[in-house]
Amino acid sequence: MDPSLLHKEAFVFDLHSHALLNMTYLGRDISRRGKSPWLWNPLRNMIDLPKLAEGQVDGLVWTVYVPWNPLIPRDRAALHCMDVFDAFIARHPDRVARVRTASEARSAASSGRLACFLGVEGGHSLGGNLSNVGEFARRGAVYLTIAHFFPNGVASSADFGRVFQDKGLTPFGREVVRECQRHRVLVDLAHCSERSFREAMDLTEGPVLFSHTGARALQPIERNISDEQARSIARRGGVIGVIFFSAYHRRGIVGRLEDLLDNLCHLVRVAGAEHVGIGSDMDGWIWAPLDLPDVSHLPRLTEGLVRRGFSDAEIHGILGGNFLRALTLVRP
Repeated sequence: MDPSLLHKEAFVFDLHSHALLNMTYLGRDISRRGKSPWLWNPLRNMIDLPKLAEGQVDGLVWTVYVPWNPLIPRDRAALHCMDVFDAFIARHPDRVARVRTASEARSAASSGRLACFLGVEGGHSLGGNLSNVGEFARRGAVYLTIAHFFPNGVASSADFGRVFQDKGLTPFGREVVRECQRHRVLVDLAHCSERSFREAMDLTEGPVLFSHTGARALQPIERNISDEQARSIARRGGVIGVIFFSAYHRRGIVGRLEDLLDNLCHLVRVAGAEHVGIGSDMDGWIWAPLDLPDVSHLPRLTEGLVRRGFSDAEIHGILGGNFLRALTLVRP
């Protein structure tokens, strides 16, 4: 099939994006087109509604992120991010739709509106309060990334593994994972240390996510998913989102789409095409491939998948169908 038609027919979905970060902390109005960054410029937009429309994106996870500021109650800051999200949805009901389930996402896309999920990055956003798992679920959070850059009272992080001891999940973290299961919030294991990953897998049933990562076999940093972790995610029916951050694809700063595709193809070989998706991390202050500088250029990814020999069905899955399949098992 022609790549442009294939892209148009697919449900195109991003598991991990940070437009909400820039809306909340930089006050950006992403309903209007902003300037795109060249290589790296956090003052410019990779994601806004016009670019999403040009990229023919059907849905994405708006990630709630709370900075590491000891002066701000972290759960209150997370809820404020959700308030910003709610206000944006209310201002643009003809363009975007707040969704919580797979069926709601499909319905929004069929009506021509962007399907918008909430996700929460970092267990520190709970503020040490277990009841916030239920509150975040009530507000629409589809997943919780239990770890982030530093030890956070929930899980040890892979990002600075040589600095901090890998203690795995804390007792509170174990309760958080169980509470996520109870509220049908997917557990996202991106950023988890090796021990945190294993212990969370032991506590969960059904699909789990690794929302944004490269392949450790190609770029050997602890933050990237290992082959064995990828196989574990696949055995559980989960999905691995391939990050667009070039530093996670190869050594050096400047990267290209082919580097991203190398990582994606490796994960497909290890975990299977039905367990790989897109987790761009765009607007998370990353630098993306030079030939994929913002979300409007996403059809180039589909062209690359066609060049790499993927079938139409595999491409439909990678672009978003795999996430919908996993979500249907938890939130039909």
